[in-house]
Amino acid sequence: MAQLEQRGGSLTLTQSVAALKGATFQSPWGEVKMSLGKGNQAVQKWYGRTKTVDGKLTFVDVIRYAPEKVNPPEGMTCQEWIKNKFK
Repeated sequence: MAQLEQRGGSLTLTQSVAALKGATFQSPWGEVKMSLGKGNQAVQKWYGRTKTVDGKLTFVDVIRYAPEKVNPPEGMTCQEWIKNKFK
């Protein structure tokens, strides 16, 4: 990640964006890759819904999809990707 200069103990928006560009990190749901949108859009392998069960937020109907199967390649619009039969 980019070297950051802190101002008053917090990061500026520009510093935050620069630090996350192209990063890979762990979340409670697994690996997150900043791999689309020139490194500024996160992708993950999971899709699901949330539901309140016994007063607690719970994930349900969770399905794993490879990010490459549900996001167009870098530099291609969704419309182009669909027209190109997801190649």
